[in-house]
Amino acid sequence: PLGKYGGLPAQEIDAISTARNSYVMNRAGGNARKLTDDYSFKNSPDWSPDEKWITYSGRQGNEPEDSSQIFLIQADRPGQPRPMGQGRRAPWISDNEFSVWRWSGTYKRSIDQPECTRISEDSVFAQPVLDGKYVVGLDWHAGREGLLITTAASLSASGMAKARRLTQGLSYAVFPRKTRDMFYVPLGTTELHRIPLPDGKDRFVRSFPGLIVYFSMSRDAREIAYTENYRKMRFVLIEDVFR
Repeated sequence: PLGKYGGLPAQEIDAISTARNSYVMNRAGGNARKLTDDYSFKNSPDWSPDEKWITYSGRQGNEPEDSSQIFLIQADRPGQPRPMGQGRRAPWISDNEFSVWRWSGTYKRSIDQPECTRISEDSVFAQPVLDGKYVVGLDWHAGREGLLITTAASLSASGMAKARRLTQGLSYAVFPRKTRDMFYVPLGTTELHRIPLPDGKDRFVRSFPGLIVYFSMSRDAREIAYTENYRKMRFVLIEDVFR
């Protein structure tokens, strides 16, 4: 257990969000250092590959979830969070670029440029993978729910129309940077699954007590961290996923 917090750790350094603020802590679950100092709800922290920046989504407690905004902060000198526009989540693509997930689609944004480039249709949360040659999309359209994969060229030409289905149903996925794998947990289970990208077979890894939809993995996919459940809000770190 890493403490009673609600949110998700990141990759090599553990970033977490409580209902009101964001913190970083060491691997033993101590020495928590506050990154933010306001009373909005915060979710989905994500570290840049070079570990210099953190994105997260935030909103006021009296606002609906679809009003969430994306914020950017420096990991070692947080200061005032920089607003980056509307969004539910902002996973990183490179040291300088990240995706912005909105119901109107997915957009690509950089640290230095205010303009966003649209990369998917509405209700599709897309994430470039495998050095940007492929894109995995989480499709929320009724009757099409699931994770799909397509080439970046095909996405640009015809959207997700020619995408190959990876999973049925809505599932959150992570893509450890030092592997070519996608990991996900089927909704309603505690089972971690692994799919080698771009065209590998779905493989069950193992079950973890209390694991639900959201989790984080180390870059080499050897470790997993997750919130044990929404009632306890306790973090668990597994140091050898495949043991």
